[in-house]
Amino acid sequence: MRKWIRPISAHTGERRESVEVCAVRLARCLAGLADVHPLLSVWYRTAPRRSAANVKIDTEVAALAEILLTNRSSSAGDRGSAVDKLGFSIALWNGADP
Repeated sequence: MRKWIRPISAHTGERRESVEVCAVRLARCLAGLADVHPLLSVWYRTAPRRSAANVKIDTEVAALAEILLTNRSSSAGDRGSAVDKLGFSIALWNGADP
């Protein structure tokens, strides 16, 4: 059986929501994925090298909100300051071998 990796991503139009609302939505999404399959129950931060992508994240709302705030979208033209309409981003993987 051939194994392959498929990214999961979700995008919305401009939505001015608080980080807390986004974190609650993300926590629900991750919990729903965990219900689908055990391989979708543990998540790690991504990194430039796989060997460095071993930081397991806490999927509780407060922890996710902190990650989202850290990864708030910014504009290089504004010297990296946050741009509200760009929202938040997060990149995770489940650590499974392809």
